[in-house]
Amino acid sequence: MNNPVLWQAGIGVLTLFFFFLMYMFTKTWRWFHVTMMLFVYGASIATVVYVSMTLKTHDAWRSLVREQRELVAKLAAERDKLTFGDITKREQETTPIRELHAQLTRSIIDRGRVWRGCTVAGAPAADGTITLDTTGPATDPRDRNNISQEMILYAFTETPAPAELAPVLADPTSAINFPQYYIGEFTATAVTDTSVTLRPTIGLSPMGIAAMNTGGSWCLYETMAPDGHSFFATNPEASADLNLDADTEPVFGQVDQRQIAMHLARAGKLQGETDEAFLQRYQAIIDAYVRDGKRASDQDPPENRWIKVRFLGPYETEVDSGSDLGAVKTSQSFFDRGRAEIAILKRGDLAKFKKNDIGVFPPEDANRLIDSGVCELVEPIYVRSLNNYGQTFREIHRRSQDLAADVDRIKRRTNELTKANALTVSQIAYHEEEQTKLKADLAKFVYERDEIKKYQETLAAAVAEKRARLSFLYNANHKLARDLAAANRALTQKINRQTVEAASTP
Repeated sequence: MNNPVLWQAGIGVLTLFFFFLMYMFTKTWRWFHVTMMLFVYGASIATVVYVSMTLKTHDAWRSLVREQRELVAKLAAERDKLTFGDITKREQETTPIRELHAQLTRSIIDRGRVWRGCTVAGAPAADGTITLDTTGPATDPRDRNNISQEMILYAFTETPAPAELAPVLADPTSAINFPQYYIGEFTATAVTDTSVTLRPTIGLSPMGIAAMNTGGSWCLYETMAPDGHSFFATNPEASADLNLDADTEPVFGQVDQRQIAMHLARAGKLQGETDEAFLQRYQAIIDAYVRDGKRASDQDPPENRWIKVRFLGPYETEVDSGSDLGAVKTSQSFFDRGRAEIAILKRGDLAKFKKNDIGVFPPEDANRLIDSGVCELVEPIYVRSLNNYGQTFREIHRRSQDLAADVDRIKRRTNELTKANALTVSQIAYHEEEQTKLKADLAKFVYERDEIKKYQETLAAAVAEKRARLSFLYNANHKLARDLAAANRALTQKINRQTVEAASTP
């Protein structure tokens, strides 16, 4: 009935039949009635035409609406499937958008924004202030950097993605650069849409200054990169089967050792470190990541030996704190009890365990549950200690400053000791020269002493001889003196007697 030729033929037959009737009616009708009937017939034909057009348009729009509703329903189902997944299936063929969004949120909740491909616009000032062009790499330019003034940023130099990544990249030429060396912590002092001026919040270390002057592009992090247990897992979102042995099914997933070695490939030796010591330290770091979540050994530190337990019956415990904090603000009120403080991490209900459920807990909590008869021991688990890179870099910077101060102090003392040593050496040389001269003087003195001793002996012999001679002369003179005195007395007596005799003679 949708054939227009049949409708046109039918209307033509009706028109002929109408004119036949009009002709027959002219015998009894007046001219006015016949004329009005002709007008009514024409209006009826026009009405039928317009009604048919309206019905056709209405039918077309109804078909379009029906098709669009079916398309909307189909797209809505597809949207729900992409957003929430197929609710009729447990294992999804594709990852739902909500799960991808949750994964993205978890991956960037602590990372913040990143500005890659920033280039140095001028030489750094004496205080470390530097201006960067933030328009980004040519493959992914930015119109605005959206950096606000006084924002704290962590700066790294960049290096191309390692060659080891080329086989796993869909387009190796589009790979982003990797952070290479940590320069320091900066604050934004002046910001435009395409540039930012940075000033160090703390003095730059010698390594940071050296990295700043190497040239090349920078990457800026709004938040220092966090550490995690599943970052190097082959499938970070996969849930481990805790019923299996930890060496077979690690708690945090199987680790891609190649990824770890690739990221640590730029590790360097410490000053004075031997090749053997460096390789041992390097392998120990890789082993710590590879063993993360596997069975612990007796040689592991107690703080890294967590315990896998099996619940012997139903158990409930509170895991949310009573605090009401923002997304990034935390406190220490519930830290030692393991309570969640941030709203996004809160469970909103008691943590409930069923019989034969498996859990991994710190040693204090696990031993408490085992001692209370709630759980039984399954096996110890090695849990790597996570790194707080922001605090670690600040501590390294503080230690480097202390070491630099110690080096300066030691250099000053070394210079002073060098000067003192030079003076000591000169004094030693002087005293050695003086000692040489004194030895020569001593030899002369000894010679003179020996000669004087010989002369003294000669003089002593002469003195002894003279003394003996004088003694002999003294004794002789003494005898002569006695003899003279005796002779004098005899003569005196003789003279006195003769005088008396002469005086008595008449």
